[in-house]
Amino acid sequence: MKKTLIALAVAGLSFNAMAINFTEAKPEDTTSKYPKELAITAGTVLADSTAETVIVKAGVSLTTPYVRFELANAKFEEVPTLATSENNPGPATVAWVLTAGGKGENYAVFNKKLVGGGTANSNIGEVLTLSATGGLKLDAAGKVDVAYSIHETAQGAINKTGALLTKSGTQLEFVDSLEVSAKAATGLKEIDLAPTTASEKGKVFTDDATKLTTPFIDLSVDKVAGLKKQNGTAAALTDLIASGTWTLTGDFSARSAAGVDGSTFVTTDSKAVLAAALPAALSANTTYNVAGTKLINGGVYSAELTVVPMAGYVFGSYKTANAAEIKKNGSSTEIDLALNPVGAYDNFIRVTNKGNAAGEVTFNVINDQGDVKQTSLASVLGADKGLLAAGASTTQINIKDIADKAGFTAVDGKLRLVIDTTIPRADKEDMVVAQSYAANKTNGVLTLLK
Repeated sequence: MKKTLIALAVAGLSFNAMAINFTEAKPEDTTSKYPKELAITAGTVLADSTAETVIVKAGVSLTTPYVRFELANAKFEEVPTLATSENNPGPATVAWVLTAGGKGENYAVFNKKLVGGGTANSNIGEVLTLSATGGLKLDAAGKVDVAYSIHETAQGAINKTGALLTKSGTQLEFVDSLEVSAKAATGLKEIDLAPTTASEKGKVFTDDATKLTTPFIDLSVDKVAGLKKQNGTAAALTDLIASGTWTLTGDFSARSAAGVDGSTFVTTDSKAVLAAALPAALSANTTYNVAGTKLINGGVYSAELTVVPMAGYVFGSYKTANAAEIKKNGSSTEIDLALNPVGAYDNFIRVTNKGNAAGEVTFNVINDQGDVKQTSLASVLGADKGLLAAGASTTQINIKDIADKAGFTAVDGKLRLVIDTTIPRADKEDMVVAQSYAANKTNGVLTLLK
């Protein structure tokens, strides 16, 4: 075989095997990757089907070359071999012959000889490929480093003295094998507080054409590029996991029958679950569908992936606390504690517009059972006071008036208010605030609740 063809064959081997290649500008990028989730212990053999290789230039021209390869945290399971990309000119052929170490040892020393006897020179650019045929046996669960050196004598190579050139790096490492992503979809819509149809306020998204649906969370599950199985062959996602379950958590109370889709999600008021899906189905661009008859509470949505591993693997779960956030297209605020309208204290609410534009105000009234009813500032104070001017505040409004107008004529417990407005946000900040006061019915003393 011509020198150039041999060199190409070795280069092709380095690419396919993904072994450490010291001839590359960044050898660390060629380190072999094995799944961290492999259930391995000391004595485990790796790469017994597809051998781990080390590719390096001789680096020095010598008449009697000896090269040493040494492993840290592993031993050669069988006799390793060393191939070369160059032959001496003429009819004679050469071979690198194992001189010391090898099977059962953490090192191997080779000497370059002419086939049939005699020594053969090495040259600076000669590319060597060590193949750990039979695999590498780990001393302990963890990465394996490798060191190369070239020596002029066998004694120097065996005793690790007089090295003329050295190279070292990580032969193989254990990495997180899955790349899992849950992120807000491009085009995620806001809740529309000023829709074309007034009755849909807060119940649809900001798109008249497709107002009942929004791109939601893009989910992705894949394996790390270049990953290997324990035997050294290339790993596929299906080699690692048998199935998986995505759980999206947040407020889905405004959902339609379709709920969350993109795959077969089962959606309740607080969760959307894609259960026992095959690996290929775990990557999905989801949408959130609403009925248009209930208020969309939105808020922050989290995502969690759990997987059923294939034999020999152990996985944890993958959590994304803030996978997506559905906001409103106007300023909002909340009052978490509003007193019972017919309780021992009178409760008053005051709303302030801190922005530079006027806006309508809507009160979403929620009781302790989670029932939601809605009324507007105009309904409570009169049509002429329904628009809250820039910088203005409302008078003190009795919680009883708000509850009555919303339809809560009898309340068992306390209330919560979500106050939505069409007041624009500024730099993503809400421009509406609210205060809540309690007044003693006997002496009229006010207590600020918020």
